[in-house]
Amino acid sequence: MDTCQTGNAGASTNTSRRLIIPQKILKAFDQPRAMVIRRILWRQSQIVIGSLVAAFGFTLFQIPFQLAAGGVSGIGIIVHHFTQFPIGMTVLALNIPLMILGFFHLGRWRFMISTVLSVLCFSFGTDFFNIYLPSLIKEWPIMEDLLLGSIYAGVLSGIGMGIIYRAGGTMGGTSIPRVFYMTAWGFPCRSLICIPMA
Repeated sequence: MDTCQTGNAGASTNTSRRLIIPQKILKAFDQPRAMVIRRILWRQSQIVIGSLVAAFGFTLFQIPFQLAAGGVSGIGIIVHHFTQFPIGMTVLALNIPLMILGFFHLGRWRFMISTVLSVLCFSFGTDFFNIYLPSLIKEWPIMEDLLLGSIYAGVLSGIGMGIIYRAGGTMGGTSIPRVFYMTAWGFPCRSLICIPMA
C-alpha cells in the first residue's frame, strides 16, 4: 500500500513539472512581424473573396428563383418575399445575435474578426449584386431551369464557403449554434470543422 502511494505521488510531481524551453530555441522559431501581418492579410483577403463568390452565386441563382435553401440566407429570401426588405440587411441583422453567441463561446476576437468580415462582405455583396446585376445582364434570370439554378447555386456557394473555411474563417449564420452545441457535447472544433473525439 505504501508503494502505491509513493508511486502516485511521483506521478503527480512528474505531471506538474513545467518544461522550460531555452531562449535560443524560442528565438529560432520567432517570425518577423512583416510575415505575420502578410499571413493575416492573406487569410482575410481569402475570406473576402470567398464571401463575394458565395454572394454572387446566391444572387445569381437563388434569389431569382426564390430558393430558400435554409439557414439565415433562406430566412432572408422569405422575409424579402413578404416585405421587400433587402436580403443582405436581413442576413446581417439575423447574424448579430449569433455572432454575440460565437464571441463568448467560440474564440472571442479571433472568431469575431473573421466572422464579422465574412458576414459584412456577404451581406453587402448580396445587396450590391442584387441591385446591379439585373441592370447589367439583358435576360434576368439568366436561365429558366430551376434544377440547374439550384445546382449552380450550390456549386458557387460551396466554392465560396470552402475558401472561407480553408482560411480559418466562418460564414456565420446557423453554423454558429451548431458548432456551439458540438463543442458542448465534446467535439473539438477548429473554425467550423468539427472532429469527433476518439
